[in-house]
Amino acid sequence: MSSNLGLSDSEIAQVRTAVSADLSGADEVLSRLGLLSEDNAERLYRDYFQIPVASDEFLQQADPEALPAHLNLEYLSLRNWYPVTQEGDVTVFVSPSPLNREVSQYLKVSGISYRCLFLAEARFRRFLASRQRQRLSPGDMDQDPDKALALAEEAPTVNLVNALIGRSVRMGASDLHIEPYQNGYRARVRVDGIMSDLDVLPPHLQLAAISRIKILAGMDISERRRPQDGKIEMELPGLSLDIRVSVLPLGDGESVVMRFLFNDTVSHELDHIGLSPDVQKALTRDLQRTTGVILMTGPTGSGKTTTLYALLNRLNTQERKIITLEDPIEYTIEGINQMQVRPEIGFDFAAGLRSVVRQDPDIIMVGEIRDVETARIALQSAITGHLVFSTVHTNDAPSAYTRLRELGVEEHLINSGLVSIVAQRLVRGLCPECKVPSEDVPEILEEAVDLRKGMGTPATLYVSAGCDHCNHTGYRGRLPITEYMPCDEDILMIEKDARFVHRAAQRLRERGFRNLYQDGIERVLNGETTLAEVIRVAG
Repeated sequence: MSSNLGLSDSEIAQVRTAVSADLSGADEVLSRLGLLSEDNAERLYRDYFQIPVASDEFLQQADPEALPAHLNLEYLSLRNWYPVTQEGDVTVFVSPSPLNREVSQYLKVSGISYRCLFLAEARFRRFLASRQRQRLSPGDMDQDPDKALALAEEAPTVNLVNALIGRSVRMGASDLHIEPYQNGYRARVRVDGIMSDLDVLPPHLQLAAISRIKILAGMDISERRRPQDGKIEMELPGLSLDIRVSVLPLGDGESVVMRFLFNDTVSHELDHIGLSPDVQKALTRDLQRTTGVILMTGPTGSGKTTTLYALLNRLNTQERKIITLEDPIEYTIEGINQMQVRPEIGFDFAAGLRSVVRQDPDIIMVGEIRDVETARIALQSAITGHLVFSTVHTNDAPSAYTRLRELGVEEHLINSGLVSIVAQRLVRGLCPECKVPSEDVPEILEEAVDLRKGMGTPATLYVSAGCDHCNHTGYRGRLPITEYMPCDEDILMIEKDARFVHRAAQRLRERGFRNLYQDGIERVLNGETTLAEVIRVAG
């Protein structure tokens, strides 16, 4: 064996130990030893384990109609076992891991007589891709939607989609992505703002899974040339879940993105969203006003909407009428009139805002200021007796002022209407289950740590190694870092030239207001996150 396969004596001993203990455990040993390369894998299985290698002629004889109906195809596919045909009472499989202990045990418990032929990884993938094309091709989906519908309703497809959604939710994901990858499809999740791999979809279920998602989201399963948007409402144990679905046609398939909105678990209480105490105090003071515009700014996914909902919820009483214009409505809040804008029919933010002011509101929330018309109406509404909340996309608070000027809004209108601007980002928080104090203080933080000691509030830095509670990332959940800018006379008197942003930022620092990075450093000193995370987001 050593001379034929190039194995050392110790490697031979490990393989023999695995075989003598339980043949079905040998795959794990071989993989760990790196012995499953395509160059020698066929010889290893054929000559040492006496496991036949599947020939191309055998694969062409695949007869799925003859297979037992009770086979759990989803389970087998996820473990790279594929049933090819039935020989009497024996089900014949192919797999790049024919000695898989878990699958062997499953088949024995299920009372299924079987044998498994070896098929190297690359050939296995090509075989499954060809089977999928035969079973359900894009042409079939266009020409025979009934066939696509039937496959989408089959148990393996339903189980796969439910499993992907369930796993994503349990991981705390905000989004699930299913996208073409290496001649197949992979699933990825975004957890606390970071993308990571979840799984590779079984090739023979890929197109059916996408059809299944389209059906649930109320989309046209035969449309593969245009983008589609939809929504899924799903009840999980102890959880009500809304899923926004986007399907985008690509050159090599379709990209599906599902965004999870957790109606039952998201807090809309201002005290619970994690704002720094001084920023929360300043915003609470602003909420006592009855007129003016409070702006949130930051990129998509920076938590602006969550903060706005918390501010609105604080004002949500019987004495006030609150109307929102959103695209889309992310969360429903009892007692607030929420409207969905529909630009495709001409009902955009500007048109909606013109209608809203005729509804006698006390408070208005405009999802986003995108154009000069919306900006002007929002500011004019504030000047004439309404408290208005909205968002823009800029890097910091002073830049939001210049953004309104760049849109074409007159300076006197901005100065008369603005109350305050809050820039926000989200940083990952350290996992409370596995974080531990660290004695190492980065040089960049030494001065701040010493300052804390001098003030009698010593700082403790933490690190996290990762655990099951945080998917071994060291982080769990996110918290906001903010920059608050009051739009008072001191700021508005600064000359509005090309250096306004710089001078406004400098003036804010002189008055003791923190920028995003500085607020993040406070979080580090409080043991809530790490310096690396703050630098990643706001450095």
